[in-house]
Amino acid sequence: MPSLGDQRSAMAQTRTAWTCAEQAGHTGLHVWAQGTSALIAEWSPQSRLAVRLACRAAKSAPAGASRIRIAAIEARAAARIGDRERAAAALARLYTAREESPQLDDVAQFGGIFSFPLAKQEYYMGGTYALLGEHAAADRHAAAAIAAYERGPEDERSYGDEALARVDSALAPLAQGDVREAVRRLRPVVEIPVERRIQQFGSALARIEDMLKRPSFARNGSARELAEQIQGYELIDSVTSVEGEMAS
Repeated sequence: MPSLGDQRSAMAQTRTAWTCAEQAGHTGLHVWAQGTSALIAEWSPQSRLAVRLACRAAKSAPAGASRIRIAAIEARAAARIGDRERAAAALARLYTAREESPQLDDVAQFGGIFSFPLAKQEYYMGGTYALLGEHAAADRHAAAAIAAYERGPEDERSYGDEALARVDSALAPLAQGDVREAVRRLRPVVEIPVERRIQQFGSALARIEDMLKRPSFARNGSARELAEQIQGYELIDSVTSVEGEMAS
């Protein structure tokens, strides 16, 4: 039996889902399943596959949450492989899709993992800008995501997304040499119990660790302490959460 974190089995399941949706003639579910496959690929060594899957799904995504979600997935996946032009184009489509009607399509109306609320949209945009090294924009969207999650309905809250947005937000002061502010922003992430730390936290914190290797931090004791804290950050063995979908 496949274990949690088995990406190959997860990909097989989503491929089956999109085949069933295709045979049923349900474009929205087909796009949602393809987008989920892209997310699984994005958080694996197959990031380029994620971009291809998202691009394919974008061609048939209906107006509403489906079109917004697939553009967000493509933007972040493209940013992850360093394709700035594709990431920017996908972000432009995302902004356009947010102005279209309806906002709720026939998939998003089911709620839960089928929805793509404003908080999650902001989180994806923040993550995209963070991967592109545009830290001011990343900070702005990450802050909007955190605020929206904190103020929004409990059933739309995702502690995984929220924590990852905090990591994206922490990159901004760090880029300006402000380690203390970065530590303050990371505190809620550090305090998450070990049993709730998904694998994506490790990938995100690795970007913080890489930034701390800059020569400007060589003699900074606070930077050294933060790097050591990240190196000792324990994660759940092999458990990966697609797009942070582990709600608090």
